[in-house]
Order: sequence, then structure tokens, then C-alpha cells
Amino acid sequence: MTKDELRAVLEGGKHHDVIKVWLADEAAVLQLRYPNGGIWNDYWDTGPLDHIMELRIKPEILRYRVANFAYPNCEPYLCFATTELHIKHFPENRNFVHWLGDWQEIEVTNA
Repeated sequence: MTKDELRAVLEGGKHHDVIKVWLADEAAVLQLRYPNGGIWNDYWDTGPLDHIMELRIKPEILRYRVANFAYPNCEPYLCFATTELHIKHFPENRNFVHWLGDWQEIEVTNA
């Protein structure tokens, strides 16, 4: 289904606001899922949409890893690594204690 077909089908419908953003922003990625709480899948203009599907604009994903640091004789503190450069250089810092876990991912939404 093309964007023009979606515009015609969903104009004023329950997903009107999502479709409006998707049509206006070339970089926006439309995602869909069935309302049973399944996983969100990117829409690839491959066919008609089921009217019961939920739609959204794909949110930005923020990746981070948390490190424990401590100054001598002071309270520990946390630092958030968000790049591979951080991952490389944090352990080189003399105040680095250890990683507090693996990479984490969260969805950043404007809603």
C-alpha cells in the first residue's frame, strides 16, 4: 500500500495523527502490531493494513551502559556510556570500579 493509498484510506480515521506525521516526514518509519501486545514491526509498503492493527512512528532508541566510579574515600558515582569510545576509555580512568551490567536500550518518545 502506498502513502497515497494510506492517506485515502485513513484520512480522519483512528490512526490519522500517526499517518499524518509519517506522510510529512521522509525519515519517519511507520511501525505496526496487533493489539495483543506483540512486537512492533517496521512497515515496508508491502500490502494492506488490517484495521485492528496499532500504528506508531518508530521511536528513537537510546543505548547506554552504566559504570561505577569512585574517588578515593568518597561516595561512588555512576557514569553512562553511550558510545564505543566511552566503553574503551572508561576503564582507563583510575576512578573506574566496574561495569554495572551490559548494554541497555530504551525507547525515547515525545509522548
